[in-house]
Amino acid sequence: MLSLATIQASAQPQKDSIVCGYSEPMPEAPYNVQKYLRENIRYPQDAIDAGAEGKVFVKFVVTEKGGFDSIMVIKPLYPSLDTEALRVVGAMPPWKPGKKKDGTPVRVPFTMPVIFRLE
Repeated sequence: MLSLATIQASAQPQKDSIVCGYSEPMPEAPYNVQKYLRENIRYPQDAIDAGAEGKVFVKFVVTEKGGFDSIMVIKPLYPSLDTEALRVVGAMPPWKPGKKKDGTPVRVPFTMPVIFRLE
C-alpha cells in the first residue's frame, strides 16, 4: 500500500487515539468533495501519456478536529495517479468530525474513490 507518510510527514497516525468504526453523526465535508477534487487534481503528465484513468480508492481517518490521518491507497491504479490521490485528499479542507451519541468528537475511518478521467 502507498501511504501519504512518504509524501507528507504530518499524516502519521496518532498512536494514542482509538478509531471508532461508526459515529452518529458520521463525519461530513461542509463543501462539495467531488467539486473540490475536480478543481484540485493535477493530472500527472506520465499518466496522460499512458492513457491511465479510473478510480484510486483512498482510506483515511477523520480526526476529532476534522483533519485527516493515516491516509493510504487501498486500491491502486497507476503510480503517479495514486500519489496524486494521496496529495489531493491530504490537502482537503477539514470536515465536520463524527461524534458519539453524547456529542463527543471521535476518530472515524472513511474510504472514498478518487476518480481520474481523461477528457
